[in-house]
Amino acid sequence: MMRVVMMVGLVVGAYVAGMNGITHVEVMEMVETSMTYVEGMIEYAESYSGEISSVVESVTETVEGTL
Repeated sequence: MMRVVMMVGLVVGAYVAGMNGITHVEVMEMVETSMTYVEGMIEYAESYSGEISSVVESVTETVEGTL
């Protein structure tokens, strides 16, 4: 099922790219740019994971202390 969905996405994407006059090289450049943004967002989120866990721990301790 997943393969069918991926194939339909590729066919529709190729059709739209062809209608807009975009070459396969430009499509690959757009994909690379998008992946760079996604990797940057993931790194940004991972940089805050330690801080978030410390906040959760301090809130847990505060709640346990008041109970």
